[in-house]
Amino acid sequence: MKESVKSIKIIYTALMIGVGLFLLLVSAMVFTNIIEPEVDLKLLNILEICSTIIAAVLIYAGIIIFIKQRELFLVLPDREKIEKYRSAMIIRAATMEGSALFFIICFMLTGHFLLLSEALVCLVIMAVFFPSNTRISNETNIDFNQFV
Repeated sequence: MKESVKSIKIIYTALMIGVGLFLLLVSAMVFTNIIEPEVDLKLLNILEICSTIIAAVLIYAGIIIFIKQRELFLVLPDREKIEKYRSAMIIRAATMEGSALFFIICFMLTGHFLLLSEALVCLVIMAVFFPSNTRISNETNIDFNQFV
């Protein structure tokens, strides 16, 4: 059980590090003028609106999918429950990661800081949903002492 929890944390951490490193790389490239974004106000407005709507829908859908999956795996034995939890958690995290990556790419294209801040918000949301022992215990209804 401890190995399963550890692998869940490693996977989630890797997703967050990937987003963070890509964010730092693109930010450094934009701030040092290695990439010089073309600012077309029409494109900027479309990207801001579409990316925000896409992120809201994706993150909400990821959370709803997780909740639906959770209802299904709560009746399983602990070993199977933790494996199903991992799958549901990856789906939820992937929706947040995808949204953040889309914001970063839009920032790279436009250089508009609102898009950069929205990517940071997605990263913060990912951090809020980090699978700590307490969160895993609460979301799976498995005794916390099994993770320690």
